[in-house]
Amino acid sequence: MNRSISKSKDAVTKNPKRNPSKPVGRDPEIRLFKDVQKPEVTEWVIFKLHAPPMAKVYVAGTFNNWNPAALRLNDNNTGTYSATVRLPMGNYEYKFIVNGEWLNGPNCNEQVPNAFGTTNNVLVVKRTTPPKAHLRAFSRMPVSEDRPQYTSPLGE
Repeated sequence: MNRSISKSKDAVTKNPKRNPSKPVGRDPEIRLFKDVQKPEVTEWVIFKLHAPPMAKVYVAGTFNNWNPAALRLNDNNTGTYSATVRLPMGNYEYKFIVNGEWLNGPNCNEQVPNAFGTTNNVLVVKRTTPPKAHLRAFSRMPVSEDRPQYTSPLGE
């Protein structure tokens, strides 16, 4: 298996020189293992919502500590707002915020109760395609009003 290590030249040259007269301990082995470990698996997620033109639309959830201003959706000038982000695999709860009002996505089929007596949308991020095929699909994804208001992950 051919694996590459992404280390800068500066990081390599700053490593301490090895003294061949001293035995090698586990610390360098542990550091090397952490360097070559597989990075966290993530997937592209598109949050999409129809709202009035010129609205301020955000999405908040467990993926951004429920920060209502952390992720603003962009308007495509037809009332469709969207944002594309990479999230690690896992389950998330979220809600949209439109002009300060917290809303569920109308096309979200899975919801759970929250502490405020309402419900949160549930988003399950999982690997659906090999990474290279996934990126090709993402780059060719057509713009269409017929697509669901949010899609997670791409390809479903």
